[in-house]
Amino acid sequence: MRIQENLEKSKYEADGSLQIQGTTIPYHTICEDNFFVDEENNPVASIFSYAYFRSDIQDNSKRPILFIYNGGPGCASLWLHMGLFGPRIVKLDDELNLPTVPPFELEDNPHCLLDLCDLVFIDPVGTGLGRLIQEKARKEFYETHGDVRSVSKFIEQQNNSKTAIASGELMGKKLSGDKEVASVNDGNFVSENQTDFIFAVAGEEYGFSSGSTSYLGCC
Repeated sequence: MRIQENLEKSKYEADGSLQIQGTTIPYHTICEDNFFVDEENNPVASIFSYAYFRSDIQDNSKRPILFIYNGGPGCASLWLHMGLFGPRIVKLDDELNLPTVPPFELEDNPHCLLDLCDLVFIDPVGTGLGRLIQEKARKEFYETHGDVRSVSKFIEQQNNSKTAIASGELMGKKLSGDKEVASVNDGNFVSENQTDFIFAVAGEEYGFSSGSTSYLGCC
């Protein structure tokens, strides 16, 4: 599969707020494609991410990030995003008799964890808005270990976001100097050098220098 629209990076940003235990929590959201490329820098696959950063925090250095993804291969983060952990979820008046015909109403999620940590939802390759762009990469992503490697590589990008922040101070470490040689599968595919993965965006815009990382995967 090679669809032209998949080769152009999509990115959406917005601001919102919600009430959690009587407190108004403002947040900034960034939703975007994150490409994996081959040795010639051509996109072969993408992970799509939906990130929510609390925007009234003065010091993000100790702000945790929770990565949320569904069981896979083969399932997007939609159900965890719109059904459980997102700041806005589908309104269910009767959980025993779920509506099946759209449109569906949305409501603020009073149990959202944004008061405690930032949230990043992951659509792995081939799920949700994550795409397999070139068939030659199918075997690298469409199996259990490939799924683990690609999601791990996406999460690993937080290291790059800590490399140079604000005035150029070095925070954390780069993967390998100026070149990313860590691969999805022993050097076959690397994440796109020019792609501003979610962590780089957060580091540049919100200035976090370190913090804790948690992972939540549901099967």
